[in-house]
Amino acid sequence: MKTFRLVRLSLFQKDGDTIEMHEIKMKEGLIINREEPDRSWLLDAVIPTEYEDIIHEWERHEEEMLMEAVITHPDNAPALLRGVVKKTTRLEHSLGVLIQAYMAGKDENITELILKELITEGYEGDRLMEEFHERKNDQRSWSKAMAARLYSRQEK
Repeated sequence: MKTFRLVRLSLFQKDGDTIEMHEIKMKEGLIINREEPDRSWLLDAVIPTEYEDIIHEWERHEEEMLMEAVITHPDNAPALLRGVVKKTTRLEHSLGVLIQAYMAGKDENITELILKELITEGYEGDRLMEEFHERKNDQRSWSKAMAARLYSRQEK
């Protein structure tokens, strides 16, 4: 097993045709690569109680959620995960959450999605390269776009 510090966690919630992104202001967290054949990860986070309703809703329905996790350093690229809340523990002033998760969208190539969008919008030459680099650096919006694609696949 390999353990990493979880520095940011955001949850994606589908509301009609829109995807809402809830950045969780974590107090602390770990993410563990279990290195098992099922390729699962465990996320263990201590979060403020203000997110308790959302977390308990997913836990009660055993509903799979999409989330974005950033490990080790805030500037690292986010990983898109899908997971289920396995356990919550009420702490004195916060909530402990244990999530079993799997990498999501691993068949998707964000670079390819960005390029297709730019070509569709008519970019070419040097302007294409400039815009590509600018959009590629906006990782949060691409995680949200990937989450929307994954939710639409689940509905089919």
